[in-house]
Amino acid sequence: MTRGRKPPSDLGTRLTQLDRILGVHVNTDPVDGLDLIVYHRGPVGSDSHLAICQILLEHGGRDRTIPGEPRRLRPVTRPAPLDWAYRDLDQMHRLALQVTNGQHHFEFDPGHVHLLPDFQPLADLARGGILADPSGELTLLHRRLQRYPSRLGDGLVARLWEIRPLLDAASGAADRGDTTGTAAGLTRAADLAAHALHGHAGTWPPHPAQLLSGAQRLACTPPSFAGTMQRVLAQLGTRPGLLRDAVATTSVLMDGVVVACRPRRQD
Repeated sequence: MTRGRKPPSDLGTRLTQLDRILGVHVNTDPVDGLDLIVYHRGPVGSDSHLAICQILLEHGGRDRTIPGEPRRLRPVTRPAPLDWAYRDLDQMHRLALQVTNGQHHFEFDPGHVHLLPDFQPLADLARGGILADPSGELTLLHRRLQRYPSRLGDGLVARLWEIRPLLDAASGAADRGDTTGTAAGLTRAADLAAHALHGHAGTWPPHPAQLLSGAQRLACTPPSFAGTMQRVLAQLGTRPGLLRDAVATTSVLMDGVVVACRPRRQD
């Protein structure tokens, strides 16, 4: 399957006929191939899981959520895979309530090099398309998420203060000639800035791998935000002077993000 190709029309119907499977949505921001999210309530039994595997492997699928197994299973005969993952619909409702109150956190995930927000599943659903939803419950949640939670946006903007201590730490790493430490601090600062920009714009973020490029498309984002960060990280080198220059460039860029995320004046 190539990127952008639609799944077979009967795929969602076949999946939702299985025990505990409530709905399926198509992620519109796949890094490669096609990305399906299979929603369930309660544990997915082995029979249902095997049936899902059989159905999706017919279309080049690789499961990203089998506990204790490799995260991505790619059939060697399928060069452009279909990814899928499971998500508990009750957990989605709990997440939706939390972000309505502005609650969120970032976590490190073995499958992502960027900070992963706990609300990413909501963003995926909000930006995606419903493939199958016999009860209508998934569609109702999808519609609810089209209104971005203002408190979540405020909370993400409020975290911009974290960028300054990150840059201070990156500066210390630069003085030591520590390229890894410098890169880690700058990358995390860029992630926080990009999430704040999405929050300020009231827009759900795309896939973490597309976070900076997604932020660049927002009207509030400073010009060349993504391009500058890419260039800075690509040219770090190992000399303390070069690393300090990278921190200084990033600091100026982050100051622009802080200004861009200030509350709009009411005339």
